[in-house]
Amino acid sequence: MFKYGSMLTYILSTALSLIVINQFEIQTNPSLVALISFLLCFLFFNLTNFNRFKIAHSVLFKSPIDFISINTITAIIWIGTFWGLKYISPGIFVSIFMGVIPLASIFITTNKAKFQYKEIILMLTLIFLTLGLASYESLKLVDFSKTVFYGLSLAVISGFFSAVYINYSQKLQMKFNFITLDFLCIRFYFVIATCFCFLFISGDHITTESILNKWYDFIFVSILTTIIPLYSLQKAILTLGGMQVSCLITFTPLVAYLLQILTGFQFNIIIFGIILIMSLLLIQYYRNIFYQKTRLG
Repeated sequence: MFKYGSMLTYILSTALSLIVINQFEIQTNPSLVALISFLLCFLFFNLTNFNRFKIAHSVLFKSPIDFISINTITAIIWIGTFWGLKYISPGIFVSIFMGVIPLASIFITTNKAKFQYKEIILMLTLIFLTLGLASYESLKLVDFSKTVFYGLSLAVISGFFSAVYINYSQKLQMKFNFITLDFLCIRFYFVIATCFCFLFISGDHITTESILNKWYDFIFVSILTTIIPLYSLQKAILTLGGMQVSCLITFTPLVAYLLQILTGFQFNIIIFGIILIMSLLLIQYYRNIFYQKTRLG
């Protein structure tokens, strides 16, 4: 059971961080939040893993394509997340984001020719029902507009590339014999550069004083939204494998909704129960497909 500790930590911290980002970005430029969060995250992981700095960055010279790819994927995921949470509520975002991950993982990791189509169809149906039910109450509370559409689109894009990252990093771990911290030392260059460019283009008047006045907020957001969940996720990927991580990650919307209920968010408890049942069924079908894949290949 202990081996699932990293995954549990990721689910809890991610659910809470989505709410924190949403509330913090109401008054703060999302590019600034992301830039400072990832700068602190980058410094923390590189200092923590200082004795393996050269080993981790050797991938830049051994395989620059892998270095560019993992940084590009990371930038897409996190820019989409920070900006998506600017447009839609955490409940809607996490439902779509986490629902797309297992859906995308099916097509990325599974040879569909080995399985009966009815299993795939049933699994996809469960995923879409879970997404629909999870978003139903939240979507009733907002006026659908272009900004909501942007948020929904960014949630889908971020979810898809998260599935790509989960499976891609597992392959890189075997290729370069990386440990958890090695990945976290090399994957934030592009996202930091992109956030800086967005901040410059936005033309917002940001002073050093305004940042220093909120320094404790930025540190808290960085720890909660990047350092803890990213370390936990990478550890879970290396411990459990991409397939199980994609499966268990579907519990995050449930935890996010529960936290929103506790903080005053209005949600139908019946729909919450239905989503829980759907998630359990989804995990059961994932296990069946995983074991069938093991037997066949």
